[in-house]
This record gives sequence, structure tokens and C-alpha cells, in this order.
Amino acid sequence: MKFDELDSRMRVFETSHDFCVLPGLYIVARLDGRTFTRLTKEVHQFESPYDIKFRDMMLTT
Repeated sequence: MKFDELDSRMRVFETSHDFCVLPGLYIVARLDGRTFTRLTKEVHQFESPYDIKFRDMMLTT
């Protein structure tokens, strides 16, 4: 599946109306920010599509 197709399909689940998370459910955070692509591809050169270093950084955060 191409990134653009996956991106379109996942945006359906994004909402700004859910202000709480139900207990016992897993959540997924979609991170999007200023120059995020530059950070991940140029500065840190993470492996695509999944990088162990990035995972460890997110867990530490």
C-alpha cells in the first residue's frame, strides 16, 4: 500500500471531538510537526518504515 493511500484511510480515524480515552484500550498517536520529515530523514536518518532508534526515543519520551 502506498503512503498516500494509507494516509487517506487513517485520517478517517482522526477527530478532535474525543477528549478522553476509554480504559483498557490502546491508542495510536499521529505525530505531525514543523520540519518533521527533515528531522527523520536528514538529521537522524531513520530506517523506513520502522526504526528501532526512533521507537526507543518515543518510549523514552
